[in-house]
Amino acid sequence: YLSRAGELAPESSGAYINLGVSLKALGRVSDAIDAYYKAVKTNPLPQAFGNLASALHEIGRDNEAIEVARQGVALDGNYAHGYNILGTLLRPSKGQGLSSAESMKAYET
Repeated sequence: YLSRAGELAPESSGAYINLGVSLKALGRVSDAIDAYYKAVKTNPLPQAFGNLASALHEIGRDNEAIEVARQGVALDGNYAHGYNILGTLLRPSKGQGLSSAESMKAYET
């Protein structure tokens, strides 16, 4: 039904976000990523970028996830969940060679 909602209202990023959430919950992470990309192309909402970054991280595409998370917080400087995602992705323990200061800045924003 959610796939059909995206077809009926292709300008609605919300339909694609909801589809992505459902697909990810079903373990279909690659399909969820496709839905989130449709959402950000349709109407770039911070939530779509945050969900996309989380899904990318889940399958190990951390560099791409960091870039996507940065785009989401750039859209809305008050998007707390986006900063949380970005801080998690930037932690030095994630193997990205990034500084703990950069991670802490994202968490503190």
